[in-house]
This record gives sequence, structure tokens and C-alpha cells, in this order.
Amino acid sequence: MSKISTRTIDEIIKFSMVVDKNALSNERKNWGKSVEFECPLCNGTITCIRSAYNGHICAKCSGCNFTVME
Repeated sequence: MSKISTRTIDEIIKFSMVVDKNALSNERKNWGKSVEFECPLCNGTITCIRSAYNGHICAKCSGCNFTVME
């Protein structure tokens, strides 16, 4: 059974907006690349990777383990 997130809607929106602002554009040349930036929730480091397969984004914070996947 999966663990249910205890994040608030405000935290999810805040995290997602920062990821959207800082993620590499969805141009083919950026597929397979990653970028790091500061987490708005815990000041940890978010690593955001654009998939080399389909260009989708996966972002995870090293501090609070918050993760989003497209």
C-alpha cells in the first residue's frame, strides 16, 4: 500500500510553481539533462531531470523528499 502524502495544497502549488519556473524547456536538446535549484519548502536542493525518452520532468528535493513527476 502506498503512503499518502500529508502535503497541503499550498505546498504542492508552491513546489510545482518553482519547478515549472526553473525546469529546462521542453526542447529536444534539453532531453536527458538536469538542473538543480533551491526548494521553497525546506531550502534543500531540488534536482529536476527532463527525461531523455519522452521529455517529461521528474523533480525531487534532497531535503524534504518532495517529488513530482510528469
